[in-house]
Amino acid sequence: MAWKKKTKFGNIKTKLITKFGLVSFSSRLEANTYLELEKREKLGYITNLKLQDRLYLGPERFQYTPDFKCLDLMTNEEFWVEAKGMECPTWRRNYRLWKNGKGPGRLEIYKGNPPKIVEVLIPKSDVCKLCGK
Repeated sequence: MAWKKKTKFGNIKTKLITKFGLVSFSSRLEANTYLELEKREKLGYITNLKLQDRLYLGPERFQYTPDFKCLDLMTNEEFWVEAKGMECPTWRRNYRLWKNGKGPGRLEIYKGNPPKIVEVLIPKSDVCKLCGK
């Protein structure tokens, strides 16, 4: 971790050399979460690790950019990852929308140092993925 700078929420911007090159993460938590996901990728649990995947939630199409997007090789489903330090009102809105079925799939929420999964949101759906009813 080469370069650090304090920001509005008191987080420290952190740069890491990754497979994408030199990447600036918005916090140490986000950088450490990336390292955890990279370990899962090397162990063969996930693949297609991507940074800052932009998507839209709800009929109002609120823009939300989770920190990471991956493919779970055990379920063959995409999922998203959020490294959450400070919870601002925008995050609380996005959390509610995702939890109430407006998210495209599973969302893993990491907190703490070292980062740990504290919650997994699986959007409520009116249709069963297995049987289609």
